[in-house]
Amino acid sequence: MQFLEAPKPARRICLLGDNALLARDTALQLRASGYDVTVATQLEQLATLGGLCCIVVDPASRGSRFGDPARAGVDGFLARPFDVDDIKARIETLAQRLEQPPCRVLVVASDAARLDGIEGALAQAGMEALRLHKPLELIATLSRHHPDAIVIDVDTPACNGVDLAMLIRQDPAFLDLPVLVLSDDRDPAARRRAVAAGVDDLL
Repeated sequence: MQFLEAPKPARRICLLGDNALLARDTALQLRASGYDVTVATQLEQLATLGGLCCIVVDPASRGSRFGDPARAGVDGFLARPFDVDDIKARIETLAQRLEQPPCRVLVVASDAARLDGIEGALAQAGMEALRLHKPLELIATLSRHHPDAIVIDVDTPACNGVDLAMLIRQDPAFLDLPVLVLSDDRDPAARRRAVAAGVDDLL
């Protein structure tokens, strides 16, 4: 008996542009390649569309109501002339990036406000933050959650970020874990101590 993989759902994209005729022609070619394509000529139409993996904007003229895409925070830019294969290749690159699980970062901080700030900054960058405000639970938390990286903002009489980094590096399971330590100490010697302790970067 052979088990066949279920077909992957078609990638949903929207073609947004001034020239509806040109967009429909492009849509036909993309649909022939298995894409689920919606054509829109008004920005307001995007509000009714969900589950899109990509929006392709094609302003047909300099006076387009969509403005200059190069200044709009786009993820990719194609210069004319281009063909549908160019669009497909760019869509696939962007879609695969979206399908990657978010980077999981363990944030260790002794101050609640600093912890909130770091967590918020990571969230804005699309990363998943795991928070820890009890340094004594560090190794157990690492073993339980296996984060992709760790940010340490700890400076207490009992320990600091460099001390915690040394503790992490004593466990062979975490030798390759990227460790970033935040510090108020600007002394170059502090950076040397951090590097010697196994810190990847000190900010």
